[in-house]
Amino acid sequence: MSNVSQHSMKSTFFAERVAASDEEWGRLVLFGSIEEMKGSPYLMFQGSYEHSAQDVALGQDKPYVEIGNQGWSWYGHMEHVVLERGRLSLQMSEEAKSQMQNDGHFLVEFTLDEGAFVQLRDKMRQIFANSSVFRSNSAYPFRQADALARLMSNV
Repeated sequence: MSNVSQHSMKSTFFAERVAASDEEWGRLVLFGSIEEMKGSPYLMFQGSYEHSAQDVALGQDKPYVEIGNQGWSWYGHMEHVVLERGRLSLQMSEEAKSQMQNDGHFLVEFTLDEGAFVQLRDKMRQIFANSSVFRSNSAYPFRQADALARLMSNV
């Protein structure tokens, strides 16, 4: 469930910082800056280590997402979360799209070295362990220029 608020966030942004960590209460992945969460675009995912019967009854046993502020936050309500080398794509549910009054699609681009990307991928897999909406592709995104360069080198 979400606290509905009128705000907007760019549907595509570059995250200068990416954090993937184990906290006392669970796992946290943040695209954006923790220090500058107000006003700066960010996308956060959380997953608890354990869920109480009350969490399950309230639907809070699903992965948590926060988009730009707590006004756009949900447990679940994600249709697809796709992590690729250098970007993450998120598609929200019909209910979330209706509350946000947009198409519910967000794209975050980032730059990480291989070790940091593996840590990010592992944390995302752990957060979404009991969900079918997450998938990852650790290969570098396809770039037309790279394909053309390979093709030209074979001539």
